[in-house]
Amino acid sequence: MRLRPGRSLEDLHEQVDRLDVAFNNLMAYGAGPTREPLRNQYLRWVRDAEDMARRYLTGVPTDQFATNRWRAMTEGNIPDNRMWSVVEGDCKAQLDWFSGVTEDLTPPESPSLNLGADGIWREGTVRAFMSHIADQKAFTSSVAQDLATVGIQGFVAHEAIEFSAEWQIEIERALRTAHVFVGLVHKGFSKSWWTQQEVGWALGREMPIVMIRLGEDPSGFPAKVQFPSGLSRSPEEVATQIAVWFTRDPNYGPGLIQRIMAEVHSARSYKDAEAAVLRVEAMGKLSDPLLDELERAYLNNNQLYPLHVGTPVVERILRAHGRPMPTKSE
Repeated sequence: MRLRPGRSLEDLHEQVDRLDVAFNNLMAYGAGPTREPLRNQYLRWVRDAEDMARRYLTGVPTDQFATNRWRAMTEGNIPDNRMWSVVEGDCKAQLDWFSGVTEDLTPPESPSLNLGADGIWREGTVRAFMSHIADQKAFTSSVAQDLATVGIQGFVAHEAIEFSAEWQIEIERALRTAHVFVGLVHKGFSKSWWTQQEVGWALGREMPIVMIRLGEDPSGFPAKVQFPSGLSRSPEEVATQIAVWFTRDPNYGPGLIQRIMAEVHSARSYKDAEAAVLRVEAMGKLSDPLLDELERAYLNNNQLYPLHVGTPVVERILRAHGRPMPTKSE
């Protein structure tokens, strides 16, 4: 479950607090001589709670608020002597659900320095859970290293978990606190119950997901999406596929694009400069401001201008957008 675009976690907390206050006010009706005001106020509270949930969250279960208690109340099947306890039980259950949602959406306040999942995330990075089969640890680690250059921190379980840590607990913590999910679908991925549970967890959290096909197609629900193939590609090329995929995400895309462009500006070797502009090329259609920034980086970074290995890539990008190669003014 995720916040809708334009909504903040702070706003959601404020709305939940208002629901809590409304619940306390609602229960005051239970002390009166008649139960009808309590019934009406309860139905209004549930309607308001559902409306708020759907305005602020994606993926709200269709039956979250249409509970057995709610149906019995709307049908008039709750006797007066049980109405107070039924209303209290249902409203508290809904408030507990909201608390669980906000807890899941709240990032850790201050990561510790231990090697568990709560401590591996670096501030300012996009947290990527890297799901892979055991014999592809080395490949996955290489992909994660390349992703780090553009601000995506990959959690590779075989490296990030302490030898003495409880394996499943640490993986669950990483899944709970990751921002995005990456599946490296080598042959055997769909037969691993570990990876399939990880995929299920990511789908349940409605995390942004990319599955790179590396000899096998994703199974289950992810199979309906045409994910990219990384077969026969290097870890660096697969990292580019992953980074570019997430540039389309409204929450993480703008920051990743900035990091990719920053790599073009700051590259300190011919190879790094070429890798940076290849990532830019992989993004496809670029806006005019990004093209302007690419031209500035080309003119100012001596690892690109004028005849180094990244220059043909820059030329391809600009030509595809109808632009000539820039030249320095005398």
